[in-house]
Amino acid sequence: MTNLYLRSVRASIRDYHPDFRITACSWPSFLYEDGDYDPQNPTKGLLKGKLLVKAFKCVFTSPSSTDEEQPVDSVTRPAHNRNSGERRTQHDVATLLGMRSVQPRAVAYVSVQLRFALSSSGSWRIIDDEFNNQEFYDNIVDYLELPST
Repeated sequence: MTNLYLRSVRASIRDYHPDFRITACSWPSFLYEDGDYDPQNPTKGLLKGKLLVKAFKCVFTSPSSTDEEQPVDSVTRPAHNRNSGERRTQHDVATLLGMRSVQPRAVAYVSVQLRFALSSSGSWRIIDDEFNNQEFYDNIVDYLELPST
């Protein structure tokens, strides 16, 4: 795709052209691995997008869990003195919620939050222009929880 075509598509989306409506039934590219949608296999890479995974880790484990892996040799850890009087009582959100695995509703929650963060909306609303965040959330939960047909 050329840059001119992409600019035209973006302009059409912003102008609410009927051929380029973005609704809660549209799966944004950030949900896909490498941002690639395969029309022949729409579920390929779905919910494996790098940004989605990072956002999930940031929300449920910690922002530092999203850091890129570094070779063991290049990691330098400061000396930690257990007797320094420092007490750590905080737990990550996943631990506080008793999450032992990735839950469909947690994936849907982060997807909605990420979609909002990437949008041009100045404030949170359930229905943002023509996009219904509740419906988007429900669609992801249904996709993950309902048996495939």
